[in-house]
Amino acid sequence: MNTYNIILFDLDGTLTDPKEGITKSIQYALQKLGIIEIEKDKIKFTPKGKELAQKLIKAHELWETYLKSHNIAEKLEHYSDEEIIRILNEIVRSKD
Repeated sequence: MNTYNIILFDLDGTLTDPKEGITKSIQYALQKLGIIEIEKDKIKFTPKGKELAQKLIKAHELWETYLKSHNIAEKLEHYSDEEIIRILNEIVRSKD
């Protein structure tokens, strides 16, 4: 039996390129969640995935309009509580 004195972890891609493994892991998770479909070398949103993407875009647009800041909106767009988004939508529309 072999014994090892050292174990190396290459988490930042210094020794190997982790891109393919990370990409496949994300694809696998999104597919299992029903967000994307993979057919051969094509990836497309499922109806559920399209709905989630549209909600994210809408949340970003609302936060960006309300805050007048793209950078902050990018952080807050993931906060998509239905009630908060409804209220934010009313505030933004009332300013028009």
